[in-house]
Amino acid sequence: DFALTIKHSSENLLNIINDILDLSKIEAGKLEIKPKNFNILKFIEKIKGLFGALAKQKNLKFVSDIQEGIPEFIIADENRVAQIVTNLIGNAIKFTEKGSVKLQITYFERTEESVQIRIDIIDTGIGISKEDQQRLFQPFTQLDNSITRPQEGTGLGLSISKRLAELLEGEIGFNPAYKKGSNFFFTFKAHIGNKESQLIAELPTIPQNINLGLHILVVEDNHVNQRILSMMLKDMGCKTTLASNGEEAIMLMKNQKFNVVFMDIQMPVMDGVTAMQVLRKKYKNLPPIIALSANAMSNDIERYMKQGMDDYITKPVNPALVYEKLLTIKNTGHTEKYKNTVFMNELNEQPQIEINGQKDGHHNDFNSFPQLNPKNIETLKRQTQNAPGLFSELFTSFVDDCTELIAQISDSIVSKDYKKLSEAIHTIKGLSGTIGASRMFEITSFIDKSNKSNDYSTAVNLYPTLNQCFVELREYINNEIIA
Repeated sequence: DFALTIKHSSENLLNIINDILDLSKIEAGKLEIKPKNFNILKFIEKIKGLFGALAKQKNLKFVSDIQEGIPEFIIADENRVAQIVTNLIGNAIKFTEKGSVKLQITYFERTEESVQIRIDIIDTGIGISKEDQQRLFQPFTQLDNSITRPQEGTGLGLSISKRLAELLEGEIGFNPAYKKGSNFFFTFKAHIGNKESQLIAELPTIPQNINLGLHILVVEDNHVNQRILSMMLKDMGCKTTLASNGEEAIMLMKNQKFNVVFMDIQMPVMDGVTAMQVLRKKYKNLPPIIALSANAMSNDIERYMKQGMDDYITKPVNPALVYEKLLTIKNTGHTEKYKNTVFMNELNEQPQIEINGQKDGHHNDFNSFPQLNPKNIETLKRQTQNAPGLFSELFTSFVDDCTELIAQISDSIVSKDYKKLSEAIHTIKGLSGTIGASRMFEITSFIDKSNKSNDYSTAVNLYPTLNQCFVELREYINNEIIA
């Protein structure tokens, strides 16, 4: 018991230190607000999908109410809005034992150019006394300091949310309802946005019995991704050589000639960017090096290009896009930068090309996505029909890898090792997209985006949702796919 007490106290101290660092960054004026155009209706539905499972575990109702006529597209800092919302909803669910949590969105002061958005979080939880209401939003304040207090926190979450709301030209507040629950709200200013066009052109149809005759070096650390990409390239008449990290790729380039290099970004031993830069220093005439990564935001792509990549393909890899790029290389000897590269400009917006069974990315919540995309299953069955046992082997490997990664996420949350946490989330995101695990891909995409903003509370709050998704997916694979 004494050892557990020491461990628990250490974890609480780490929480406080991390929150102090966040608050210090805001106070030092180093937190940059980055407005962008996004769909607020999809944003709200995504939040509902993420927290719905968490509320369900406590037998709570989680509902939303959106005022009619609210602008669909707005321009604001989506990540910071999400940070405040997830903090308030996380608190509401934590301190509510029965009843409901409601997410309410309204607007006011709308002009042709701007609008004020108000988001209310209303719960039927333990409420806050009038005395404690005076201390809300103060740093290092916990409203119940008794030794019997069932819930714990660092006392900085609301203070940080208050500062963020102010940076967003809004405010945060509390409507008193002691012993009848709580009603927190915050407002922020947004400019009226518009529907963004995706930078996706018509992709070519892959002809039957094609033979591109290219020798391709695939540099990828995960063996599931290796096998699936190799099968895809084999269908296009390409020969593949595999490397598991950047160092292996450099060694292979010494003795073999390749027409194309597909280079994963995040790998152990040596990452893809470092390997590419080493190759450029060692050799003058290199084949096109195409980056592969689940990082699909435009700033990620631009960064990799500036670092020296010739082109970029997002994971999950779309066969038609791969074929188009390889066909261009075969005919011209080089790739066309950015052509048909997928930019995800909205909150986990799915590209118009079909990747996860959705062509336009519109959905109500994560449950609207299948655990496994039937089209991916059909494609993998066709690609493995001449290799008995390979189909089941791919899914067995996927389950084994994800089991380890889910455990790594749990351990990382406890130890506050956010680097390992981010790596595990990113890897699951890539694997899920490749295998066609649509629901898990959506959840990890949302968490991955928050991690990049150094907001790890989303990962902590949504770990139960992710874990439950994997438990159900594993059962489905074991009973329906492998059996």
